[in-house]
Amino acid sequence: MKVFLFLVSSATTGLIYMSLLYVCNDLAKLNPILSVTISYGSAMALYFVANKLVIFKIRDCRRLFIEITQFIIMVGFNYLITVFIVNSCLRVNLNVYYGSLIAGIVTTLITYVIFEKILFKKPEVSV
Repeated sequence: MKVFLFLVSSATTGLIYMSLLYVCNDLAKLNPILSVTISYGSAMALYFVANKLVIFKIRDCRRLFIEITQFIIMVGFNYLITVFIVNSCLRVNLNVYYGSLIAGIVTTLITYVIFEKILFKKPEVSV
């Protein structure tokens, strides 16, 4: 069930990201990479909260600083992957949306593993 909820959260975040990308790229006519940056940062802030509280059900705030720090590192890594993929797609005449979709698939897989194994790992209970 957690994987399904994670995928729903990722898809919802993807829709928010693509909507913001449309506003920035097509309506505001910003540079494609700037559009990706603004959209990505905004969507990721919502993504963290949704996954922490709803999907992984982590309500303990004692590790919040560590979780936010790890999340920022992961988002930075995923952002670099996203920019690389979008730039690569733009170079072969694919648009920013195709690049973002491909990057979204790649980074969603990476993110799930990081969330499950590191960031929102449940503490082991000692007996």
